Amino acid sequence: MQHIKKSEIINTKRNHIHKEKSAIKNISEEKTLANRLPKGLEIKKSLIPNAGYGVFATELIQIGRKFGPFEGKKVSPDTLVDSLDTRYMWEIIKDGNVLHCIDGKDEQLGNWMRFINCARVETEQNLMAVQYYGEIFYNVYKQIDKGMELLVWYGDQYAKDLGIEVDSTNVLEDCRSKYHLCYRCLHHSCFD
Repeated sequence: MQHIKKSEIINTKRNHIHKEKSAIKNISEEKTLANRLPKGLEIKKSLIPNAGYGVFATELIQIGRKFGPFEGKKVSPDTLVDSLDTRYMWEIIKDGNVLHCIDGKDEQLGNWMRFINCARVETEQNLMAVQYYGEIFYNVYKQIDKGMELLVWYGDQYAKDLGIEVDSTNVLEDCRSKYHLCYRCLHHSCFD
């Protein structure tokens, strides 16, 4: 399990001003969240068909950079129902149990990290989701060049549910044993 040093975290709670607001005209939610983007990132139309918006690098992002925490409303796992939109949700796990979920759907409570999309294939992934002290962070584990979209892999089942063909030979074996897949929201994360 990779541990995050507090000094390595890019705190998204700070108010970072995004210079290219033209990429997200006339959409209040995206404008609000774009104002909180860390330096070197922008929100614009995703390269993934039907994915909406995505987060892109405006400069080289090195391996080891951390983003987070993912922000949103705390939701009790007892209140989750099948009809709930869980696309912006992460489970927080402790001792194998779901403590709560973090729902980033609400524009007032969520942050820019909600726009990071699922990679179409695992090799396209450049971020890894990690739970650290009850919060979700994204670690850059592959260099992200200027202009590239930031993408995380949510797991084989999620990819299949999205209609993405999964290549089982292309797996991050060293981390797979540490993953927890949320079957309600179909996200996964490493946990301590």
